[in-house]
Amino acid sequence: MKYRIIMMIMAVVLAAGLIGAPNAAAKGTDVNETADQAAVSDNKEDEEVQAPEAVDNVQAKATKRGKTKIRWSSAENADGYYVYVASEKNGEYNRIKNVKGEDNTSCTHKYRKLRKNKKYFYKVYAYKKVNGKTLLSDDTDKDPAKNTLSYKKKIKMKATAYSGGGLCANGKRCKVGRVAVDPRVIPLGTWLYVKGYGFCQACDTGGAIKGRRIDLYFNSESQCNRYGVRGTSVYVLRK
Repeated sequence: MKYRIIMMIMAVVLAAGLIGAPNAAAKGTDVNETADQAAVSDNKEDEEVQAPEAVDNVQAKATKRGKTKIRWSSAENADGYYVYVASEKNGEYNRIKNVKGEDNTSCTHKYRKLRKNKKYFYKVYAYKKVNGKTLLSDDTDKDPAKNTLSYKKKIKMKATAYSGGGLCANGKRCKVGRVAVDPRVIPLGTWLYVKGYGFCQACDTGGAIKGRRIDLYFNSESQCNRYGVRGTSVYVLRK
């Protein structure tokens, strides 16, 4: 009797399993179809995401005192632009600017070193950010700009440093890029290039700044201490 009851229970369990298996398989098929549909949908979204158009009409024009103005035409579907520069047309290009916004189509490049009549080559790529990735446009034209920077004379000078704010002798506010000189050697208002400091303008004077001596403005006393006192070359730039 017990054996018959056990056999009946096992038959019921097996029957339940056979009935349930097709349902499980059906559910599995539904899941697989849903995953396939999702994959197709994702691929469709990827196809719809397009890189921005290539930038054209790149123009670079050198201005006075070591600056170049770069302009270009806006590219459709762009989040912004990467600007690159090289010292040779087919040389190594280094990124110098990230200009954000499709309608922002110009920037300025300032030279850090004095290079008389040196040519620089510029190119611009449009970019778009998608899901953490950056899509770049195709290659662009390369436009050269000749640094027309030139100087009248080069003077060996003793350089010191100062800070503290206030106004310069010519009434302009003291800031980095405005320096103190002896007006008998360098007239106030003259633009200069100081090796190790950069482009600057003679705006200030000082009781101890006599003869071939120049005082360079820095933002803090610690920067002044780091600069110290040193000999340097000062280039008097042409207007």
